[in-house]
Amino acid sequence: MFKLPYIVLLSVIVNTTISTAQDTMTWKLANPQLTKSKAVDSTLNILENTASLATLFEKLYLLKTQPIAQKIIFTHIGDSHIQADKITTIVRNEFQNYFGNAGRGLLFPFQVAKTNGPSDFYSTSNELWKSSRLSKMNQEVRCGIAAYGIKTDQTEAEIKMVLKDSLKNNFDQVSLFYAPGLKTISIESTSSKNDFAVDSTSKFTAIQLSDLRSRVSIKLDAIQNRSIGFFGVSLSKKATSGIIYNAIGANGAKINDYNEAPLFWEQLPELKTDCYIIALGTNEAQNQTLTSELYTFQLKTMVDKIKNISPNAAIIIITPPVSYFKKIKPNKSLPVITAAIKEFCYQNNVALWNFFDISKGTRGTVAWRKLRLLNTDLVHFTNAGYSLQGALFADAFAKAYNNYTMQKQH
Repeated sequence: MFKLPYIVLLSVIVNTTISTAQDTMTWKLANPQLTKSKAVDSTLNILENTASLATLFEKLYLLKTQPIAQKIIFTHIGDSHIQADKITTIVRNEFQNYFGNAGRGLLFPFQVAKTNGPSDFYSTSNELWKSSRLSKMNQEVRCGIAAYGIKTDQTEAEIKMVLKDSLKNNFDQVSLFYAPGLKTISIESTSSKNDFAVDSTSKFTAIQLSDLRSRVSIKLDAIQNRSIGFFGVSLSKKATSGIIYNAIGANGAKINDYNEAPLFWEQLPELKTDCYIIALGTNEAQNQTLTSELYTFQLKTMVDKIKNISPNAAIIIITPPVSYFKKIKPNKSLPVITAAIKEFCYQNNVALWNFFDISKGTRGTVAWRKLRLLNTDLVHFTNAGYSLQGALFADAFAKAYNNYTMQKQH
């Protein structure tokens, strides 16, 4: 029988072990089939300018390889494409499948505000609330961290929130964003009730619960003659490592709507974000005279604000998806916005996901329509269209992360 020399045999064993370890560590999408479509050029589906993501990738690598309790937090900021959470649900699931689920993250009671929201939870209230969103401000109601706000003139109010997947989305830490003027916050579930006194000047409170749960009743009690303002709640698992993937979106929102919302920027640091994803431009593109200079100025203003409050966080900018203008023809402003974003990212060392070009640009718009990936308004997307976008972004991110980890190992 032929015998390998000892040193050769040892080399084979070591190399096989390393190869197996690398295969185990490689991030592969749980549902790669979602990325398949004739509407996209898959060869272009990469993150560009990724040098700025090295620190983030290192954090993710340590999260995956070392048994230490930590959370890595993503905050995805956008418009109506993000408010419904269809894109970000796919991304969140893929990130949490690989790195761990540290909580559902930021939620807003959209049903209480009488608007659409994510499908994995619902909210109710015993009061009627006035509401406001960034793109259609109600002067009586400020917009906060979730790009929305609600307000009641009552001094006592209750908001109930139920997450539908009780095992996946359970939580034992509740962080609340609200207007000054409260004196007590009560957190109730089927098993317990906890009352917490708060400083009437406070605007944010993080509350630790005694057990994991998937539903919560939040009772807000204001001081005399004060109204109640509520802006959102972040739900997490205090002892669990993994990813929190926040989605912030408002119907009709533009970059400037965010830039001109001081309460949003005041509350944003409380999320302790490690990576911001900016996905705006669809609504700006409805202005057919929009210049690249104006869009770049607004984008730079937003990025500067983010860097001011989170100087060590990574930033990824996404070019807007394909759409039509007034249901007549592919929107001619989208190439202008895409070129402006690309130039800005390369001049300012910001990571880029050029989804417009991945979608084959202006000529690809027709294919998206024919394949029924665009909705009937030719601006929004069908469920299949949104799922495709989420899967493609997760795939592009995973490829960039895998490239980073392979470089570490060589």
